Amino acid sequence: MPAERFEGIFPDRFKLDTVMIDGIEKGLISVVPFIDVDFTSAVFPFPTFTMGQTNYRIYIIDIETGERCVWFLGTT
Repeated sequence: MPAERFEGIFPDRFKLDTVMIDGIEKGLISVVPFIDVDFTSAVFPFPTFTMGQTNYRIYIIDIETGERCVWFLGTT
């Protein structure tokens, strides 16, 4: 995705982890689908559920530590 699309999404302590593609800076985004098996609630441990889930996330860098991080945009 064009890097400017991610402006204002995460705190100033972080910067977007980017790659250059054909001379254009791009931000990294992923859509990760998976199956939750035996999912429970902390309040109600029973029953358990099996369900599909998809996480939407971007990749950022902590400018204070240099650590690479994942910023979750949402889940469905």
